[in-house]
Amino acid sequence: MFITFLHHIRAHEQFRVWLAIKWLATYISVRPTEMRTLTEAQVDRKRGLLIIPHPKEKRPKIVPLTAEDRDILSAIPHNFDQHAPFFRHERNGEPFGVSILYKAWKRACKALGITGVDLYGGTKHSTAMGVRAVATFEEVRLMTGHTTNKAFERYFRTEGAALESLYAKRKAIVADNQMTTDFSLPQSAK
Repeated sequence: MFITFLHHIRAHEQFRVWLAIKWLATYISVRPTEMRTLTEAQVDRKRGLLIIPHPKEKRPKIVPLTAEDRDILSAIPHNFDQHAPFFRHERNGEPFGVSILYKAWKRACKALGITGVDLYGGTKHSTAMGVRAVATFEEVRLMTGHTTNKAFERYFRTEGAALESLYAKRKAIVADNQMTTDFSLPQSAK
């Protein structure tokens, strides 16, 4: 689903709006306001890093970019004013306003018939929930940037289909190791 979102946003929004939303879904430790307010200096092209000097967590975040995003970044014209906003309007160079990413997200939701998913939930929460299928608790916690388990634990609540999937995996492991999976009641107990 998210790929469809990104395709829609890429086709209908400014390139840097698409890039900001793509990066929010990739680097889920970064909040929308932190992403939107990055300067040219904080997007370190040489080392392939996003540097958030004053995040909510009170200590700087250093976020390494993927090879794909370093390639995208190398194709973007560089503004040599290190204080210039990285996420800015193409037509006039003005910084993105507070709601530009949210509004682009909502337009894509409406066009694709999706309801009840906001920007933060659709990027950070959905990505964390998806990644947990292939990563450990600690790996996902590292991606989200949570330093305590209390706020993070909501991403690992297992219920419904996810819980059923865990039961199926357990059953497969037991069967592969030729352990018994017959937990039916003995005849005498019936």
